[in-house]
Amino acid sequence: LAQAALRVDIAYDDGDAEEGVDRLRLRREGWATARNVPAGALVDARRVEKKCMERAMVLDADAEEEGFFHVLYLSDFHVKREHRKYLKALFTARESIKAEEEKEAPAAAPEPEPEPEPEPEPPATGPAA
Repeated sequence: LAQAALRVDIAYDDGDAEEGVDRLRLRREGWATARNVPAGALVDARRVEKKCMERAMVLDADAEEEGFFHVLYLSDFHVKREHRKYLKALFTARESIKAEEEKEAPAAAPEPEPEPEPEPEPPATGPAA
């Protein structure tokens, strides 16, 4: 991954400017951090043993425990299981987060069709007396 693509230059309305700002720090008005982080997403993850945040890529969500993800640290390609609260993901528009969460929500099971009622038996006809 090209590190340059992860950084941008910013020119503010008041004339200030910043160079090489990490794109994970960018946030527009009305944006929020997504709760669910998809596989392949770049994040900054807390590295407890180094006491710092490092760039990582989410590999997948932990199937055994909700809220945990497997991440690949890009500095040394170490894979570790981290809780969501220690992952800083890109900010996205709240509307797109809501749409993504609705898409991921399990669909309601369709109601079963009622069984057809049995047809009435025809009247018995016997020999004419």
